This record gives sequence, C-alpha cells and structure tokens, in this order.
Amino acid sequence: MDKKKLFALLIFLIMGFFMVSFANPSDQLRPVDTDTKEETPVNNNANQTNVTPTRRTTTDTRTNQTIADNTTPVQNNDATTDTTPVENPTEDGTGNVSVTEYTVLFVDYANNILKSQTVEEHASATADDIQVASYTAANITYSFAKWDKDFSDVTSNLTVKAVYDVEKIIAHVYINGKETDETVEIKVNDDTKNKKDVDLTDNNIDDYIANKDELPDVKPGKENEVDKLTYDEEEGYIVEINETNIDYTITATNGALVNGKEETIAHIGDEVTLSHIDKDGYEFVNYMVQDGDTVYFTEDTTITVNTDDITVTAVYSTVTYKIEYVLNGGVFPEEVEIPREYTVESDDITLVNPTMVGYNFIGWTINNSNPSTTVVIKKGSTGDRVYTAHFQARTDIKYTVERYTEKLNYTSDEDKYEYLDTIEYNNGTADKEKEIRVDAIEGFTTPASKKVTIAADGSTVVRFNYDRVQRTVTFKVNDKVYGEVQTLKYGAAITVPTYNVAQGYTFSGWGNVAATMGTENLVYKATYTANTNTKYTVIINEEDTEGNYTTTRETRTGKTDDTITVTVPNKTGFTVDANSKDVKIKGDESAEVEFTYTRVQRKLKFTVNTTEVVKEETLRYGADIIVPDFTVAAGYTFSRWTNVASTMGTTDLTYNATYTANTNTKYTIEKYLENTNVTENTPVEQRYTKVNPDVTDTYTTDEEL
Repeated sequence: MDKKKLFALLIFLIMGFFMVSFANPSDQLRPVDTDTKEETPVNNNANQTNVTPTRRTTTDTRTNQTIADNTTPVQNNDATTDTTPVENPTEDGTGNVSVTEYTVLFVDYANNILKSQTVEEHASATADDIQVASYTAANITYSFAKWDKDFSDVTSNLTVKAVYDVEKIIAHVYINGKETDETVEIKVNDDTKNKKDVDLTDNNIDDYIANKDELPDVKPGKENEVDKLTYDEEEGYIVEINETNIDYTITATNGALVNGKEETIAHIGDEVTLSHIDKDGYEFVNYMVQDGDTVYFTEDTTITVNTDDITVTAVYSTVTYKIEYVLNGGVFPEEVEIPREYTVESDDITLVNPTMVGYNFIGWTINNSNPSTTVVIKKGSTGDRVYTAHFQARTDIKYTVERYTEKLNYTSDEDKYEYLDTIEYNNGTADKEKEIRVDAIEGFTTPASKKVTIAADGSTVVRFNYDRVQRTVTFKVNDKVYGEVQTLKYGAAITVPTYNVAQGYTFSGWGNVAATMGTENLVYKATYTANTNTKYTVIINEEDTEGNYTTTRETRTGKTDDTITVTVPNKTGFTVDANSKDVKIKGDESAEVEFTYTRVQRKLKFTVNTTEVVKEETLRYGADIIVPDFTVAAGYTFSRWTNVASTMGTTDLTYNATYTANTNTKYTIEKYLENTNVTENTPVEQRYTKVNPDVTDTYTTDEEL
C-alpha cells in the first residue's frame, strides 16, 4: 500500500472513532482490532461487574468499510451474567456485518474477579493463564480443583466460579475443655470434608489423626484419652482430649497414718497428711518414707506424691518420765536419795514421805486421789507424775495482837500512833487464814477485822491502829451553811467563826458552842432578820412649759431586800413613764425609784375665714396662749378671735376670725376727650384731655362694677 492510501485509511479510521464518540459521549470506548477479540485484565478487588452483550459492526477491509464497537454497561451486583438476547449477525445491505460478543468473568471463592474476557458468540473462553490461589478458612486450606461451568461454547454473558477442594486441615487441641497452644493435622476424608463431628476411639483414631506424634505429650502422673473431633464455625476443627490422673497407693505402717488412714489413694502433686498413733511409754521420732526406690526420713507432716506408690513407717523411741513433788512446805530427810525420773522398764519405786513444822503428814495424792502415806510406782507405768504432799495443820498455834491509838497531833505518818497494849492468843491454825477482831475504844474508829495466815512456828504478830473518829461542825445562818464545814478529829478544839451581818439586818448569835470535838456531828444555828425600817427614795421629775424638769425626792421605808411596787397617780396634762415600778430595798438604803412626768403637747392654730392660717404652733400643757396681730386691708371690716383660752389645754385648739368687704366703699369716674392733634406717635398722657367734673359713688369693695 502506497503512502497516500495508508494516510487516507488512517484518516478514515480516526473519523470513524470520533463519530462513535460523539454518538455516545457517556461511554468511554476502547478501540478493538478488526480481526481479534479483546481480553481485559480486571482488578481482583472489584467484586461486582457491569456486563452486557456487545454488538460489533465489522467492515470488509477490502472495501474500506467502517468498524465500530458499541458498548453499554449494565449493573450486576452478583457478578452474574446479563443474558439479554442480542441480534444474530446479519448483513445490512451495505457490506457491514453485525457480530454478537459476550463477557466471560472468572471469579474466585469470594467472587473476586480473576479475569474478564470478551468472546464472540459460540467461541470458547480461555482460563489457562489464570492462577487461582489456595486459601485458608477456619484452619482448613482449600486448593483450586476446577471451574463450575463449561465455557467452550459461549452463548451468553457468563460468570465462571472457581471450585475448590480441601487440601489440608489443622485442628486446635483442647484438654479437659480448655484450649491449648497445640495443633494437630487432621486427615482429609469424607467426614472431615463435610465438617462432621466424630467420636474418636483406638479403632478409628488413625483414620482421622494424620500424625499421632503431634498430639501433646502425656504429663507425668497423667493419662490422656483422645475423645472427640468436633467442628466449630469460627475455630474450625477441635481435637478434644480427656486428661486423667493415675492412682497411686499410699500405705502407712507401724502406727503411721496417711490422711488419717492406714491406706489412701492419691495423685501426682497431691499433698498427703502424715500422722501417727501414740504408744504408751514411747515417743514419736519421725517418719521413714519409701517413695519408689528412694528411702528418706522426715519430721514433716505432709509429703507430695510423685509417680510411684509410697510406704510411710512411723519411728518411735523410749520416753523418760519425770517424777515431780509438790511438798507444800514439807522437806525430805537430807540423808535419803529422792527418785526424780523413771521409764516404762524401771523397777518399782516407793516414795519417801516429807515432814513440816506445825503440821502432821497425812499422805501423797496424784490426780485427785485420796491421800496415802505409802505410794509405789509399779514397773511398766507411764507418764509424768506430780505427787502432792498433804499435811494437816495443828490448831493450837500462838499469835499476838498489838493495839495502837492515833495521836491528836503528830508530825509524820511514822509518828502517827502510840502503843496501847498487847494480847496473846493460842487458837491459831498453822498456815491457815484467821479473821481477827478487836474491841472498840470510845472516840476512835474500831479497825476492820484482819484476815491473817497464822505462822506455823507461832511468830505471827497482828497490829491494829485505832484512828480518831472525825466529825463535822457546821455553822448555819438562817439554815444556810456559813463558811466551811469543819471536819475535826475527836478531842480537837472547835473554832467559832465571826459573822458580819449585812447592812439592814440584825444578827442573833451562835448560842453555846462546845470547846472540843466529841463523837457526834455538831450543828450550830444563828439567825439574822431583815430590818423593816430600811429607807429608799422615790424621785419625781416633772416637766415645765419650757421643756425643763424639776425634781423632788421623797424618802420612804420598807423591809431590807424586799422587792416592792411603787405607784404614782396620773396627772392632768401629763404623761408618766410608768404608773408603777418595782424596786428592791437595799440594806445600805441606796435604793431609788424614779418617775418622770412629761407635759402633753398640743397644736394651736389661728385662722381667718377658715382657710387662711395666721399662726400655727405646738404648745405644752399650761403654756400661755398669745393671740396674734392681724391687719385687715382697706375697704374691709375685721371681726377678731373670740373666747381664746389663756393657757394651753389637753386638746388641739383652732380659733377662727373673719373679715368682710365694705358695701359703701367710694369710687370715682373720670372722663377724658381725645385731642385733635394726635398722631400715632403721641404719648398716651398727651393724647387725651380730662373733662370735669368727676362722678363719685359707692359699691362693695373688690367687686366688679
């Protein structure tokens, strides 16, 4: 082809492309080779594809006809094929042939598009270049097996989906219902492909577990049983293993006990409690433990089970027992050896009896036994022994009582008492408590009885101190205690207080007061009485008409410290601050009560013709009333205020006067004529000339005429 023809063909193709673009501007078209079909790679992440069959018009290249592709996208949310029928290829009379094409989509298990291919009707799509990757879900690995439909004769849009087969299964291992970090491979068979649950036994475990060596190792002291193979939608397959403990026998011998028994069953890691029975005459030492081939001794009370049966044997030694003596004051003879210990194998032992001053020995006791003067510890006996010696006290033991009396005056506690006498008694019981009482002495407190233990050797001396009795002397005035109550010992001097009677009172005296204190409490009473002629003052303040006060004082009498009510009368024209007041009469005659009379104040008003106020003021009761001056205007007649009081009373006062217009008040009429030579600028006084005579008449003052 020469250059001109090649250039013309290129121009023709470009024009055809632009014609198609302008015919359907909303679509982005791609050029198609006239002899081949296009295969377009598609992003695998695009799960939805819009596909419609494509009509392609093919021009015979020998006649330079136009080739155009028309494509229209259609929404397809499930990556399925739009099977809308299209026209069969036909000729349109111009040499153009219409060819129908279809889109074939290849997708994986998740509908990811692996390839999009445009194929002519009845042509075959190709998938040899598609690499379908394996995938894993719930620990099951799937690999590509085939495509789900035939695409060798395409007659519609197609979505061809990859079909997978199970390649490998990994199961989680659970032990006693708890997840572990272990996994094991499961064989792929019809059951596992279909995700069935399987009960595993020794007969079928090899059909499901790919390699039993992958199962978890059995722990020491444990046994494992592979129980089930179950499928979980989230985790996939689970191998369930039951782990149980191995039973070990723990045996006890020679008085030993395990968990309180002679034999028990335990498991690895268990703690077994060791104990033993007591044997008379023997003392437990430790335990001998045979754990498998190992033998050891221990004083621990627990052992831990390992992976063998165990035998525990108790080990004992002979016990040495003590012999103790509670002599209760007795003593052994110095020349005799006293046994202090024995064993279960010792010969018979006879106890030595003690002696004690002031007592008779009555025997040994042990564990509340009856006293016995002959005690033998037999061979074969066991246990520590405490023997108590018992003595019977003599009842003729001497003791001495000394009596002392308190001095009236002493300087220290050591010098407080002086000796009175000594008394001996011979009725004491050795080492027994005796309550001793003494006789009373007048003026002294009898000491309390004393409980003393009588010394077996007769050396007991009991001292009794007699304290002087203390009594009170109370002085009262009018039944009220005056001063401090005196607490004095028997025989002490009594001090009479001096009483200073208050002003306004008369004191009666104490009476006959004893010189020294006796054995009884004493009360001396005196009285004082209030004077009835004690003075007090009543003060009267009275206001005058000028607001000043004058004071008068009146002396009255009453009973000292009485509170009385003083009253005063009301006075006309005065207010008093109170008609009565309480006052307490003081013994020093300084009591005062004060009353104040204040004059009442009232308003005084002088008016003319009722409304015109000439004078207005406030005056105190009794103040002088001064009538004001008033000058009446010319042409009027004034009638003065009448019956005006000379002094202010107790009520407001208003006095009214009047004045009236005279009816004969003269007036004059003057006449003026306007001058002839008057101009606009002529002053008023020059504008007119008076015409005589004037006219005189009378009329009412200030009224219009």
